Amino acid sequence: MNDIYTSIKCKSLVFDVDFHPKLDLICTGLLDGNLLLYKLKEEKKKFQKKWNIDNNENSVRLVSFSNKGKNILAAFSDSKCSVFDITGDILWTNKCHKHPISSILYTGLNTFLTADESGIIKHWDIRDKSNKPIHKIKEFDDTISSMVLDREENSVAVASGGYLGLFDILNKKRIHSNTISEEYKDEFLCCNFISNNSKVVSTTMGGNIIVFSRTPWGCVESKIKANKNMINTFVKINDNAILFGTSDGLIQTAHFNPNKLGDVIAKNNTGDSIEKIAINNKKTLLASISHDYSIDFYKIKVKDSHISNPTKKKKKSFFRDL
Repeated sequence: MNDIYTSIKCKSLVFDVDFHPKLDLICTGLLDGNLLLYKLKEEKKKFQKKWNIDNNENSVRLVSFSNKGKNILAAFSDSKCSVFDITGDILWTNKCHKHPISSILYTGLNTFLTADESGIIKHWDIRDKSNKPIHKIKEFDDTISSMVLDREENSVAVASGGYLGLFDILNKKRIHSNTISEEYKDEFLCCNFISNNSKVVSTTMGGNIIVFSRTPWGCVESKIKANKNMINTFVKINDNAILFGTSDGLIQTAHFNPNKLGDVIAKNNTGDSIEKIAINNKKTLLASISHDYSIDFYKIKVKDSHISNPTKKKKKSFFRDL
């Protein structure tokens, strides 16, 4: 039985990728302005294009499915955002920022956050016909690299430079600055909640994976020196494990309680940086993108606390061949 999934070969540089939260769908945004949706044909281990929207004027920098998967949010290189339904029809579009958009995050069925390279966060509701944000806030002076919603969907962790911020969303509208950490001597690139929302884990420019407390906010609890290079991206497998991608082309596991590095799941054949990884809702298939035109896929198996790639070739033992 073939367990190798065919890579998607695009016609332009791939900027972002996201799995549907329920269905076997994946969307991607390209340098040439195309937004594409693919559906998995499991029996063929291959993704088939369902539709693409051509917007040749501006690159699609960021993409995200809504929490229930009914809509797709796309951020463009001209700082516009558009919301599409699952059939590709446009529902909403607007110029959202003066500076380049660096992060997007759905907060509800019709609401989402956008953040830019100047540190501004805006909250939008596509039902609001004014084309103005329902709220905005500026607490940082650096690029906002990551935003993530907690399990209760009422608080957001934000990474910007060497700071981590915790923001509450009041009445599903107002963004309230709860607390911001002291500046850390490294730059945070990607973050998420772990340990039943009681901690935050972040990867850094210096190749570290750092676990912070939520109460009190931003106190370092542990650190794993995972790589000598930056760790751009990771996905949470469960409250005690993540898969992360490095700038030297590795995809590897890290575990907490106790803290340790796990197996290397995959390696980019070209050695190029892993820019983004995404995982499907079943936690069985991983997608990765680098500085090229491909979306690569890796089968993932999670058993107890062990994470593996069952299709990865094992090294032969010298003694086995004697």
